[in-house]
Amino acid sequence: MSEEAEELGCIAEQLKVISDRLDELDRQTARKFGVTNCLMPFAMASLGRAEDNLRSLAGDWK
Repeated sequence: MSEEAEELGCIAEQLKVISDRLDELDRQTARKFGVTNCLMPFAMASLGRAEDNLRSLAGDWK
């Protein structure tokens, strides 16, 4: 199961990269148009929970 745990860790890292990119996009949009997307906090929270859950599962599988 260590291969699966490693794969989950890689997926969690990819989610972190996506989260960082979305955060930057949200900031750029706010600077450019003066508004923020009201749904972005919910998306960011969901990504964070998914990342945490995958890391926890990967830890259990090691």
